[in-house]
Amino acid sequence: GGVGRTLSLVNIANQLEEFGKKVCIIDFDLEAPGIEQKYKNYIHEEIKGGLVDYIYEFAVNNNLPESIKDYTVAIKHMEGNKTLIPAGNTTKSEYWRKLSRISWWDMFYRDSSEGIPFFLDLKEKIKKEINPDYLLIDTRTGITEISSITMSLLADTIVLFAANNEENICGIEQIIRTVTRKENNLFNKQKDIHFVLTRIPLPVRPEEVSIEEEIKNQVK
Repeated sequence: GGVGRTLSLVNIANQLEEFGKKVCIIDFDLEAPGIEQKYKNYIHEEIKGGLVDYIYEFAVNNNLPESIKDYTVAIKHMEGNKTLIPAGNTTKSEYWRKLSRISWWDMFYRDSSEGIPFFLDLKEKIKKEINPDYLLIDTRTGITEISSITMSLLADTIVLFAANNEENICGIEQIIRTVTRKENNLFNKQKDIHFVLTRIPLPVRPEEVSIEEEIKNQVK
């Protein structure tokens, strides 16, 4: 947390759009969503629902929504349009009630659970209905059910952010070990993993350059 994941995702989305790419963003940090705040001046419609509402329909109401477009909003920014699948309307108590009632254990661990095909179906809906060149996902920190969904099921490329401290570095090391375990590779496909060290001041003086090089060597 606090290492710049959401800000980096927004900057990457904006740059991809500058290159003429069609971008879809998912706010999968369900307990602390923030993408819509970064784009609050560019979303000109009320967020009536989002990812939590979509999952709730399936996990609690046993109803698979026909379309993902009903849970999206347009980001009117620059020349093109980005599509956002927000976490939901977090200003309403209904959002938090629905989130609390979703049982991730039931979705993934009980007998005949259907969580994996459900999220693979979601990915297919995004491909068919939105057809983005890039799907960018802002996920939870650490190893949780939510981050496991995004990293194991949805992502082809994983970007891991850490500050330069022992807690962050050890945590990232554990995530890399978990993601690369053979039993966690559901589709027998090697994922592209990038490690980013963040919150490093831009070096100006020569001694700062040498400090940065020392940090890089330590992390390697």
